[in-house]
Amino acid sequence: MLLYIFLHLFVTTSSVRVPHTAENATAVEAPNPWFYVMVIDAGSSGSRMKVFQYRLPSPVINSSATDSIDRYIVFPELIGSFKTSPGISYSALAPSSVVKSLLALVEYAKGRLAAVRPFWKYFPIYLRATAGMRDVVPARRDALMHECIRYLKETPFYFREDYAQVLSGEEEAAFGWLSLNADNRTLAGYDQDASLGWLDMGGASFQIAFVPTRSHYVLENLFPLALSPKGFPLS
Repeated sequence: MLLYIFLHLFVTTSSVRVPHTAENATAVEAPNPWFYVMVIDAGSSGSRMKVFQYRLPSPVINSSATDSIDRYIVFPELIGSFKTSPGISYSALAPSSVVKSLLALVEYAKGRLAAVRPFWKYFPIYLRATAGMRDVVPARRDALMHECIRYLKETPFYFREDYAQVLSGEEEAAFGWLSLNADNRTLAGYDQDASLGWLDMGGASFQIAFVPTRSHYVLENLFPLALSPKGFPLS
């Protein structure tokens, strides 16, 4: 499901401005032609480390794809996945214990990207928690997220505090829909009639998302998804 986040990685030049440290606020060369991104999918029953790669395009890539979403986004490739159990919400009574779970996930990513170790500081790592964390009382949820952020700041990868978030149910549904349609290549050409619906019966929640067929929508039931000039009105 966490494929979604990388569809927002817009690339326009061969020498991309990848994440950088505050001391080096200039464009840097990533290990051509691949760039890597990590996402921790923190679900209710377990957490998964997803490692993605995508090819850095040239300035003219997709320049003729005027009717394709490929002109605006890059589709990544999953190159590694590792799961730990239980989910991070099980650490609610002892927030500091969540580090043990995150440590195993980060160590997996280090091993998977060992060949590009000199560039680790440019590769972003994200954490997205779902229903398990939404069910934790706010004070304990905040304490857990604080521990997650504190640990992820200490990793050798590129991390900012806003890279760790608890998704709303609407976001989870929309991003699941995006992942499904990206994987099936049913986003290209803006043909909304060809898109697939998404039904997720998760461990602690239930989501459904689809593009409605009616031309008039009730705004409170919509989740606008702007991936291109046209976009997708999800319901």
